[in-house]
Amino acid sequence: MGAIYSGFITNDGYLFATNDIFGAAQEECAIVRVNRYCGAIVVTARGNFLPSVKVLLERILPGISDTEWLSGDLAGEIVESFKREFEKDPSFKTKPLPFLFLLVGFSGRGSRQVEHIFIRNRVVEVVNTGESKEYITGFDINHQGQSADIFYGHSELIEYLYRHLKHRKLNSEVMKLFTYFSFIQMQKLDNSLHLNIRMAAISDRGFEWVKEEELKTLQTVAVKFDTSLSEGLFDFFVSCTEDADVPAAGAVFGGPKNRL
Repeated sequence: MGAIYSGFITNDGYLFATNDIFGAAQEECAIVRVNRYCGAIVVTARGNFLPSVKVLLERILPGISDTEWLSGDLAGEIVESFKREFEKDPSFKTKPLPFLFLLVGFSGRGSRQVEHIFIRNRVVEVVNTGESKEYITGFDINHQGQSADIFYGHSELIEYLYRHLKHRKLNSEVMKLFTYFSFIQMQKLDNSLHLNIRMAAISDRGFEWVKEEELKTLQTVAVKFDTSLSEGLFDFFVSCTEDADVPAAGAVFGGPKNRL
């Protein structure tokens, strides 16, 4: 499966979307609720790494100092907590768990600027112990700054389509529909992609999961729009060929004209 990770700045906050899903519960995916006004996307090198990272986060996040926002202190606490978890379990030395962790959220009370902090855990050294290898990992943190739209994984088409909409500053409700439609188009290019999608948004109301009922509605509307768009393009090209007196495809190939 080709995983997609996307995040969009909207008029009223930020929208996360992914098809990297490993369970039925809404939180069993690459999106993480960090606190009231902060979320994150987890990107792992292998699909089976994601559940392990989420298990660690479930242990780490409840112990983080009480905060509602994104901050450098928050990122530092998360990194230190991961380090302690790795030290407690010696298996991480032989089976490291590299990942990217992109924190996105509002930066503080009274501020509605969406900012981000980029955290990466990676192997920095390999030690030969004779019979096996041990892996030493380290963390990189890119300091807090104004957030941007993000595109990871198989998201080239989504990024291309979005570049033509970015200047319109769409709100999160419109972006939800655009995102679902874009995922459907991606599905057409790669049949190995799962169409299941999870979304979450950050707004004045805080971090909120997009519920299953709303996702089903988005899917219905996106499919209808996709069908209408395809039919409209077909009729447009047919009218162009008729106006230009170009033979229909069926006539060229010796058969009746069919709508494909």
